[in-house]
Amino acid sequence: MKTIKIVTLFLAVVPALSACSYTAQATKTRPAYQTSADCKTQWEHVSGIEKYWFPGSVEPPNYIMYKNHLIQAWETIGDVYYHGCPEAGIAENKQKAFFWYQSAALEHVDTSQYKIGMMLINGDDVPTDRKRGMEWLTSAAIEGSTEARSYLASVGMQAPPVISPNSYETYQELARQKLIEGEQRDRAAVMRDLGNLAVNTVKLVSQAVIDYSLPQGANYTHKPAVRYVERTEPVFCSVYANSSQVFNTVYVNAQVFCH
Repeated sequence: MKTIKIVTLFLAVVPALSACSYTAQATKTRPAYQTSADCKTQWEHVSGIEKYWFPGSVEPPNYIMYKNHLIQAWETIGDVYYHGCPEAGIAENKQKAFFWYQSAALEHVDTSQYKIGMMLINGDDVPTDRKRGMEWLTSAAIEGSTEARSYLASVGMQAPPVISPNSYETYQELARQKLIEGEQRDRAAVMRDLGNLAVNTVKLVSQAVIDYSLPQGANYTHKPAVRYVERTEPVFCSVYANSSQVFNTVYVNAQVFCH
């Protein structure tokens, strides 16, 4: 039986993945609003975080930890409550401030560890607990807080060595790596689905071409500008298509054979 190859199609599909791919870089530099002396400016930036990204609503490490400085923003919320901000309608509330400081301290923000340590030592609107306060100050000193190290020196204690990178920076990098791994999994899934879609589309289009172009008989009142051949035996056509992926490109190879 004679085998005739009707068509061979080789195409490449390049999706616009670069537009939706972003890998944040860890940084120790805080946004300007967090270091601003204007408490109203600070509050305008962190009030949404207090409402939607409160402690317990996220599970660090995650990309927000180092991209939007969410964890460090918890300390900024604590600062606003600690001092109060009449311009923003925020009354002084040191117990709320302690809650936000502690939330950031538990995620290794050294300045927050120093602040709750001092509040505990001084009984600053929280029950006095010198032992816990010194533990937090020691942790802050290890993480790199110069204020904590100065305080320990002032009471005759030798500050422990500073670790580098500190715990917050270590978790920043871990979060970044998790994001990269997630992006790679998402990219692979998109490319796999796109390849399957392209193969199925090529098969459907090829079958439509076959159905249209197969000999239909010569008895036409008006003959179109297509040469038809009287079919004398059954025609069986098969479509073969497969895809391969190279980074952001899906290559589809389709072949149609008629017997």
